Amino acid sequence: MAEQDYFSQFSAAPVSARPAPVARPAAQEDPFAEFAVAPTPAAQPKSGVDPWLVGAGALGAGALALAAHNPAVAKAAGSGLMNLRKTSMLSGLAPLKSFLGNVGGSVYGSIERGSIAPLREMLSPATAREAVEVFKRGPNEAIAGPATGLSKLNLPGRIMGALDEAGQNALQRAGYSPQDAAREMLQAPVPESVGRAFDNPVMDFLVPFRKTPLNALVEGAATFKPGTTGQKVALGTALGTGAATGATAEDPKTIGIGAAASGRYGLPFAVGAGAARALTGGNQKQAIDVIDAVSDFGGMGRGVVSAAKDPSTILAVKPAAFSALQYLRSLLGIE
Repeated sequence: MAEQDYFSQFSAAPVSARPAPVARPAAQEDPFAEFAVAPTPAAQPKSGVDPWLVGAGALGAGALALAAHNPAVAKAAGSGLMNLRKTSMLSGLAPLKSFLGNVGGSVYGSIERGSIAPLREMLSPATAREAVEVFKRGPNEAIAGPATGLSKLNLPGRIMGALDEAGQNALQRAGYSPQDAAREMLQAPVPESVGRAFDNPVMDFLVPFRKTPLNALVEGAATFKPGTTGQKVALGTALGTGAATGATAEDPKTIGIGAAASGRYGLPFAVGAGAARALTGGNQKQAIDVIDAVSDFGGMGRGVVSAAKDPSTILAVKPAAFSALQYLRSLLGIE
């Protein structure tokens, strides 16, 4: 009997005896590949010179040349250009903010007083008729806001002045004193010391509208020290609605409009919105965006933060209506 080779058990099997390798399926072509959308390239920052600044520079050069030849005519032209600039600054969301501020102020007044009278009088037909009459004849400079001293061609300013005067008279019919009605509409007189400090060409150019912003800051700060149950409820309402708006609004301008619509309680509204924005956004920049939007009192499409980042915006040569149009297009989803 043939002896079995001990090492044969470890020898490799013939190639023919090895199992055939498993064939891998060929890669299938994606049938939807032809419909795939190519990734959008990152937006590149705009470069070049702003045509609005070029136009402003040309006007400035012309004004200097005119001043050298005829100072009297140059002074009249300068006054006209300032009025035109103010009209441009108010041509955006400012009239809407003014209207909403009057209505919102009466709402918070009703909450504070526990009476529907302020809101009822603000929305009464008599108030609407008076606003139309004031617009036709021009505002009372003693109580008007941004319309004071502006030309009749400044339609946004005249609209806001008519709303201010008619709104204060409506609150007086609801039982307010003239002083309290002016405070509620953020149109209390500016202190004389502040007025003197701002009474010069430089500050008139940098801060052309002072009454409403100063009142919003002073009256808003006072609301954080409520004395009555109604004031406590109003403060809680402003903080709560501000937080809800800050957490849900995509565009900070919406928060700015909400602050304006809160009247004297605009500052608490902004505080609530800023806190919610920072918490939900996870960074402090969200709160900074809120500050910028709320500080845009003139409806110029930029606030104090934007002005600090880009000092050229202080010129405000581009009409605010363009910024308002862009905002409305974003709300409607129009590219």
